[in-house]
Formats: sequence, C-alpha cells, structure tokens
Amino acid sequence: MAFFGAVPHIFRIKESLNLGFSRYRKIPLSIFRSDMKDKKAILYCDGASKGNPGHSGIGAVILINGNKTTLSSYIGLATNNIAEYTALLKGLEEVRKHDVAAIDIFTDSELLTRQVKGIYQVKSPNLLSLYKKVMLMLNGFKQYTINHIPRESNSEADRLANLGAKTRKVS
Repeated sequence: MAFFGAVPHIFRIKESLNLGFSRYRKIPLSIFRSDMKDKKAILYCDGASKGNPGHSGIGAVILINGNKTTLSSYIGLATNNIAEYTALLKGLEEVRKHDVAAIDIFTDSELLTRQVKGIYQVKSPNLLSLYKKVMLMLNGFKQYTINHIPRESNSEADRLANLGAKTRKVS
C-alpha cells in the first residue's frame, strides 16, 4: 500500500499502520492522534518547616497551558527536607490528573534537585521512601527536568508552604 501526503482517515480505520518493510515495525495509531498527551506542565514547589523538625507545610504552583493551580497544605511535624519532597510529590500528583506528557520542575532545594538528578545519593531512610515515590512518578512522564532556582524566584510556592505550616490543620 503506497500513498503520498497526509491521509488521516486511514489512520482512524486501521488499528496500526504496517509499512511493509521487514526492518520497520507497526506504528501505533497513537502517534498520529492530536488528542495524545502533548501538554507540558511547569511546577514550582517548596516545603517549609518551623523548627526543623517542626510544624511543616507544602506549597506548589502548577502551570498547564496557561491555567494556574496552587496547593498549600499543612503536613504535620517534619523536617524541611521531608517537606520539600512532600511538596514535590503533591505537585506531581496534581499534574498527573491533567494528562500531561512533560514537566519542568523548579525548586529552591538544592538537595532535592541533586538527589533527583542522581548527583547526590539519598542516605536518609526518612527520605528514601519519598525519593522512590518521586522517581516512580517522574518515570510516568515522557520527559521531565528538575531545576534549582534561587528562593526569590520561588516566592509564590514559598509563601504557600509557609501558609501551610502556619495553618496547622491537616487537610
């Protein structure tokens, strides 16, 4: 079967396209669909702990196709690093609800950034389970980046995390 140009109706009828050459495999229809996950999210996240360990909160700002969602929550008594990981996890959970293929993450936690990138090992048993959950969630995306940014560039997530820590009500 040979054809030239785009013939989108053929792809709707057939389950897959067999190019007929032995070196090619069948191409799944999903690569031709416009409704496929092509959205990209931006996540700013931060954790705050008053006392380290102390009353802690998380904050996240999520941007998807021009829509903004914010999260702020009290997470109980925790260290700042646990709050940082929890903020990332809660942000990722929210992003996954929106059928997103790629995500860019921005955090002011250098430790979190370097552990997720594999530069630093996760030695703390308290962080290891959170790290594994984060990596499992990140591997569900086609592409992700995580970037360390200055606290001033993460001010809204920082404000939300501090608000969560002050609330002291578990939601």
